[in-house]
This record gives sequence, C-alpha cells and structure tokens, in this order.
Amino acid sequence: MPGQDFIGPDGFISLDEAAATAKASGNRVILNIGDSSTAGWDSRVGLENKKRRAEGLPVIMPLFQYSTYSDLLRDKVGETLVVLNAGIPGHTTLQGVRRQRMLLKALKVRGVTPDYVSFYFGDNDSQWENNLEDKYLLRSNLPLFLDRKRVRNRKPDNERIHLRTSLPDFTANMRSMIRDARYFGAAPMLIMPQT
Repeated sequence: MPGQDFIGPDGFISLDEAAATAKASGNRVILNIGDSSTAGWDSRVGLENKKRRAEGLPVIMPLFQYSTYSDLLRDKVGETLVVLNAGIPGHTTLQGVRRQRMLLKALKVRGVTPDYVSFYFGDNDSQWENNLEDKYLLRSNLPLFLDRKRVRNRKPDNERIHLRTSLPDFTANMRSMIRDARYFGAAPMLIMPQT
C-alpha cells in the first residue's frame, strides 16, 4: 500500500519519508529486508483478534507489539545509522529478491544508497503450503493475494511434498539478493533463523 513501505518504531513510513530522513541525516543507511521476523508481526495477536471479534471489540494491529531487531539497532546506533525496516510478514526469498530490487532502485532515484542490506528469510521458505512452490504461484508481478487466486485451480503434485521454496531456489534467491546488494553498493549481511 502507498505510504506503508517501511515499518518505523511507531507506525508506517513511506518511501519518500524514509529517503528524505536518510538524506537529511547524512548518516549511513541499513536496509533490513525479510519476513515477519524482520517486520515484527506478533502472531499471537491473530488468536487474540479472533476472541476480540467474537466479543465485538476492535482488533489489534499485529505490528508494533514488540521491539524488532530494527528497533533494537535504532536504539543502539540510531544517531549514526538510519535503519529502514522493510520486512513483510509471509514473504519468502522469492518476494525478497523482487522487493529488494524495487527498493534499491527507488531509493537510488531519490538519492539514497544503503550502505548495508540485511536479509532475514527462511521461516516461510521452509513452510508447506498446499504443496505448491512459490515460484509457480508468483510468476506475474501481481500482488501475492491476486497471484494465489490466479492459480487456485492448479493441481498440486501430491506424489511428493513441496516446500514454498526448494533448497536450490532458496540458495539461488539468497545469492541474487547478495549480488544485487553489492551491485547497488551495499554490504550484504545474512541473518538466518535458528531452526
């Protein structure tokens, strides 16, 4: 959605706001790209919201419920580094490759070149989802929910279990993100899930 390109400590930040802040500060920039672990999506809120809906109460935003690693980094070195949290819950490395390219190009147009890019993916890549790999779901440039609707009638291969991203594709996607970060002049940093 427009205006919701990055997750700040207290709300969403647009691409233009983030670029203006980075330029005005004159500080180095780190772009954190990843899934819900980067975004700070509190999955427990989903269960809470189910109860709240049943009781007629307003739902709670699952973001901004706890400090993300972007927030902790901001607290530690925020005066010397601009931290951009570009995490999106549910994303895999396939969406990460696309999002990183889009953000690095858009930031460059606005006169901002991140010095560092961190990647935190793997949790969603290793999930089973209707036995369909993301690469078959995400062939177009449509938003994820439209792309999934487009292939809803596709017959999955039930002979074997497919994760959202195969290990060879995960490796290739991570290498693409590293290569793209370097191409745009940023030092890549990989953060891997514990499990």
